[in-house]
Amino acid sequence: MARHLSEYFISWEWVSSVSSGVGLSIVTTYSLSTGGYALAGAAAGAVAGGITTGSLSGAAKGALTGAIMGGVTGALSSTGTSFSDSAYRLSLSAVGGCTAGSVSGGSCGEGAKLAVIAQGLKIGLDHIARTNTSLATSQGEAVVKPDGRLKAKWIKEGKYVDWLDKNVDNTGMGVTVDNLDYEDLVGLPVSQAKTILLRQGIVPGSVLNNLGLMGESSPYMSYLSQNLPGFSGSSITHDSLVGVVERAAGIEHTWYGTAFTIGSIPPSFVAQYGAYGVYSSKYYYSNINKE
Repeated sequence: MARHLSEYFISWEWVSSVSSGVGLSIVTTYSLSTGGYALAGAAAGAVAGGITTGSLSGAAKGALTGAIMGGVTGALSSTGTSFSDSAYRLSLSAVGGCTAGSVSGGSCGEGAKLAVIAQGLKIGLDHIARTNTSLATSQGEAVVKPDGRLKAKWIKEGKYVDWLDKNVDNTGMGVTVDNLDYEDLVGLPVSQAKTILLRQGIVPGSVLNNLGLMGESSPYMSYLSQNLPGFSGSSITHDSLVGVVERAAGIEHTWYGTAFTIGSIPPSFVAQYGAYGVYSSKYYYSNINKE
């Protein structure tokens, strides 16, 4: 049993990382149309299909499956969040999932079901995150966020506070400032904020919170956000969810609020990767591997 599990993780996780890398390198390098997404999906699918089966037919099936799901992703990338948009997204996902399931050698019904579940999660989690999350990695240094009295002021002014820029590092504990006298630091890259404080003869740690190992600006957390596909988007969704729940329940800055923050990380990440289509993709490529 242990050997079987180790083989599963070695083979699937390795293939996933290789194929995702091919697709992501195309997606993050170019501004893609629907056709571009299909091309990226085909490239990633061909790699995954070829590796898992060791055959040209497997690569061809993988390319076709990837192209279908990539095209669906591209078609949905510009849709809105209204009920009609959501119905369209779910319907198109069902069609694409059915086709991909059949093409890969599996079931139309199972492919459609997994695709609809993934798209339903995506719709719900993007609504919580207030943005279109994706497997894209972060491209910049963490920025300073408001906290305490400063956060309360921003919320009262109608400003969003749980994340400020989805393209920067958002994995880990937010580097925050709560002193109203230092509001001008909010939104600045952490290194720039620290430099400003040092030039004023102020120890950064006396103004900025969470500068340690678990903070968003630490090398460890920055590495996760900038190198592991999907971590940045998952972190944004988690932070948004925690912010909404903690403020609604009045548990910010309490031990049970901290417990909720930590305890909600695994399930929110599992749900987010489901929204990315990781589990439906596993089904398609496991079908190809059976040939």
